[in-house]
Formats: sequence, structure tokens, C-alpha cells
Amino acid sequence: MKYIRCISFLLLSLFVSLVHAKIFDEPVVNLQTQNQAAIDDGKVLVVLMTMPDCPNCEYMEKNVFSNKLFQEQFNKKFRSVRLDITANSILVDTNGKETSPNALAKRLRVYGSPSFIFYDDKGGVIYRYTGKLDLSGFKKLMNYVNSGQYEIKPFQVSSLGPRGVEDMIAGDICTTQKTKAIP
Repeated sequence: MKYIRCISFLLLSLFVSLVHAKIFDEPVVNLQTQNQAAIDDGKVLVVLMTMPDCPNCEYMEKNVFSNKLFQEQFNKKFRSVRLDITANSILVDTNGKETSPNALAKRLRVYGSPSFIFYDDKGGVIYRYTGKLDLSGFKKLMNYVNSGQYEIKPFQVSSLGPRGVEDMIAGDICTTQKTKAIP
């Protein structure tokens, strides 16, 4: 009986951890497989492109991605993975071609982090956003992409945090080189 209780507790714990899966926690080596899994689940694949020791990424980890209620809302519509853009390992892109995270970032013109890349069901990029957002701003970004508003108007970056647009002006994005305006 005690053995059955232990097994039941472990299974319940596993179920709860799966329901509350942390977003952007899973590293990726095959974007094509991840995108297909998102499509199969009726979701959109979103890739967090990050770099080691990125303070804005750490801010979002602590203040946005760790929010349990938001994780539940997010996981209903999106599948998320993390990609270190400084890595030179082998990566399969959404079209099944081998590349590296660094080469993919260059091809997508991602020169800073955090950057969020949203993919459609054919493996094409539907939207890209670079920069730090607070919880409210990230929710707005998710709703913006989910509703298809990216096709009709630009995303408003009015809720970047306590300093708002000043963060963007001050260059509050981790960069590997000088960041040009990304269209």
C-alpha cells in the first residue's frame, strides 16, 4: 500500500510539473521537429534566442517566464524552445537544413538578445522581436502574434519596464556587435 502511494505521488508530481512546464526552458537541436510538434498541438513555435550572461534574459527569466499563471496561458497557444546564438553546434533549421545557431541568428538578422522568433506552419518566420519586456509587455506580444495583428500594424513597445522606451533608446539589449534597426 505504501508503495502504491509513493508511485501515485510521483505520478501526480510529474503531471503537475508537466502542466506547469517552464517556458523557454528546453534547448533545441532540431527546429523542424519542434515546429512540427507545435503544429501537431495546434500551437505556434517561438524560439528565444539568447546569449550567456545576458542581463535582459535573466530579467525575463526571473520576472516573466517564472510566473506560473502566465506559463499556463502561454503553453496553451505556444511551444517554446531556447537557442544560444553564440553556440557553433549543429542545428537543424525549420526547413530541415543543417546550420549552426550562430549562422541561423545571422541569417535572421538577430544581433541581440533576448530575441523571440515566431514560426508559421511552413517553417517561415512570421514575426521577430528583440528586447526586454516586462510581464505585461510580453503578454501583449503574445496576444499581438496570436491574433495576427503583426500583419496590420507594428507592435507597440510601450511596456518595456520601468523606463519604457528609454530602455530601447539606451540600447538595453545584449549585443554581440552594434545593433542596427531591425525591420
